[in-house]
Amino acid sequence: MCGHGEDDTFRYLGKKYTNLIATILRKPNTSLDLADGLAGQGLAMIQCAELLNFPNLAATLHEIVNTLIRRQNGDGSWLIQKDDTSKKGIKHTGLLHGIAGIAYFLLAYTERYYSETAKKSLTKALNWLLKERSLHNGQITWPINAGKKEFDPWMEYGYSGVAFLFIKAFEILKEPVYKEAATSALLIHPKLISSNYLSQANGITGLGEIYLEANRVFKETEWHERATHIIYILKHTCKVHSDGRIYWLDGAENVPTADFMIGNSGILHYLIRYINKDKVQFPLLSI
Repeated sequence: MCGHGEDDTFRYLGKKYTNLIATILRKPNTSLDLADGLAGQGLAMIQCAELLNFPNLAATLHEIVNTLIRRQNGDGSWLIQKDDTSKKGIKHTGLLHGIAGIAYFLLAYTERYYSETAKKSLTKALNWLLKERSLHNGQITWPINAGKKEFDPWMEYGYSGVAFLFIKAFEILKEPVYKEAATSALLIHPKLISSNYLSQANGITGLGEIYLEANRVFKETEWHERATHIIYILKHTCKVHSDGRIYWLDGAENVPTADFMIGNSGILHYLIRYINKDKVQFPLLSI
């Protein structure tokens, strides 16, 4: 058992790291997106406020929401400035680097701290995304940027990530049009998909996570069948080391990595979640 001195040390370290986390979460940020902007900070604050008992983050959360609402365009979009080549910003639609991610944070905020103002901003963003869809491979879905005809199929930049937002929006807000939008986008993928892109961010593992979420929310076997097919792909694409360990190579890579979003950790999460659907949630973004 710990002595009093050890107890004091643990309390000191706990307070020290708690204060450090709170300082990091409050770091000033001019970006807006989920990956490295205010929306991501806000989502992390919501999770830390609950998991680590940080009630004093509420005021900062409200500031983030107010900033996002203030910077929202009249049509419901935001201008995302990723680098110096786009001084005014671009209307990226995607989940991690675009408007869908900002909307996802507002959805999480509205669910946790009900706010009519935040919900109004969220609804405008969802309506804007619905209007920005265009025809691709026989289905209506989202281009990478508003008004363009470039499409990306994966979670990080593409329409599968936006579909995830609409799955969650349907779950919380119960609007049938949100389910229809998510379904249309996901049906673009072949049911028996084949790809050497295996990662969470830009591959079939991330798509599989979204299929599992669609199955959970929509209660339709179509999505479980698609998720199962991805399991079969992973079983047949793993590499076996001479000592019996297994790993995966993503795309054209010739060296495995442990990364979550682009490496083996993310693949393992998908396998664990598939086996334990009732215990393991969608990675990083669960609300």
